[in-house]
Amino acid sequence: MHYAVKSNPDKHLLRELVTLGSNFDCASMEEIRLMLELGATPDRLIFANPVKSEQHIEFARTKNVKIMTFDSVEEARKIKRIYPDAEVLLRIAVEATDAPSPMTKKFGAPSTQWNTILDTCQKLDLNLRGVSFHVGSGGCSVQAYKDSIQNAKRIFGLANEKKMKPLDILDIGGGF
Repeated sequence: MHYAVKSNPDKHLLRELVTLGSNFDCASMEEIRLMLELGATPDRLIFANPVKSEQHIEFARTKNVKIMTFDSVEEARKIKRIYPDAEVLLRIAVEATDAPSPMTKKFGAPSTQWNTILDTCQKLDLNLRGVSFHVGSGGCSVQAYKDSIQNAKRIFGLANEKKMKPLDILDIGGGF
């Protein structure tokens, strides 16, 4: 289970979660820095911002935070160029959600792009580990999770058809 780090977090709670062996979903360089300062190890962090600046990818590389999300061919190319050993999760769009703050309007690859993105990962030899989605903050629709998990399953199958390395991570994002 990954805990989503928020702005102005309760550092005492985060320290407790580190002690308990939790993993963390960090959306920024600052959140990564905070979690490392609180004792989390890089292998317990996901850089869960699908659109990162080059400086932030470089920071993740220097701190050995390997797992990160992406949602486009362009972001895949940028990650491969700056952090060739990164392990990536394809962030997919949530097609229907009741969340008051849906994330799909800003982030997530639509189904029409999945095939091209997976082909790009193969061509770049980018280490695709799995799929990520975020139904949005405040959402509680079981159907949004069910549909998104089914879509993730489609991508796992598509990767298998393309003879890619088996995917092994499904990140259901924040808002859960």
